[in-house]
Amino acid sequence: MCPSAKTLSVNVLLFLGVLRVMKLAIDNRRIDKPRIFFSIHPGDPKDHHPVYNFMAKDHRIRPEVITSEIMSGTEMVYGMDMIIQSMSTIGKQAACQRIPVIEFVTDLAMKHHEAVSGPSWWLSDCGASSMVREDVVLFASEIFNFVEDRTMVRKMQKAAQEKMLPRPERCGVGVETMRKTVLEFLS
Repeated sequence: MCPSAKTLSVNVLLFLGVLRVMKLAIDNRRIDKPRIFFSIHPGDPKDHHPVYNFMAKDHRIRPEVITSEIMSGTEMVYGMDMIIQSMSTIGKQAACQRIPVIEFVTDLAMKHHEAVSGPSWWLSDCGASSMVREDVVLFASEIFNFVEDRTMVRKMQKAAQEKMLPRPERCGVGVETMRKTVLEFLS
């Protein structure tokens, strides 16, 4: 799955990078028939959608463009083998599920991110996602590293995901915490 942002230029560069890498993977017989889903951000203006649909139809891989009217990115995460994104909160949700996350970050995407949130992205800083800047060959290499769940790179990312986003020790901890907070607020 490849979740979009709200900026057309950032999304087009991300989606083109993904399509280029998947073509490389197919040509080199590393991946047979990838299924790619472009999950469109609910805040992405609808007048951008024809651009994404054109990109999908004009490429031999034929990614599926999924808008929030069909299914939200949050709902899609649970069925995905990998998330390829550019600093999206969807990656945090995937990391909580121990799904591999690769950040393909163009210079333009980084400029947009820095203007809003600063120069770093904590998910990749802590190792819970793997960041690749602009380099399509390195991007392809990262995807190959994560296709196999047994690679050392994937094991290291999964360990970082477990450390930074631990699961509760037992079922019900979240509800108990919310209940306690609400009761404290009301008293």
